Amino acid sequence: MGNIATNSKMMSWSITPISDRLDYMSWSEEGKIRIYSDKKYDEVVAYILYYDTSEKMTYLKDIRNNVLYAIPSGSKAKGYTLAFKLNLVHKEE
Repeated sequence: MGNIATNSKMMSWSITPISDRLDYMSWSEEGKIRIYSDKKYDEVVAYILYYDTSEKMTYLKDIRNNVLYAIPSGSKAKGYTLAFKLNLVHKEE
């Protein structure tokens, strides 16, 4: 058998609470990761995918690296895919 990972990440998406949305966002979703350590899971918001009504553009905000990505053609699916790929290559410090 191979080594058992002591640290694993899973990702899920949920709608951002209205109270946490900024005025220029028509919709917003939070990409949450579950990090397993010390025999428990901690859930952390790592990404925010949203539509900016003032700029008419979809963005993905990488919270951990403080980077904002513009999503071509406004597709949510492209935002989910980018977040998934970023999460795969992210190294915890």
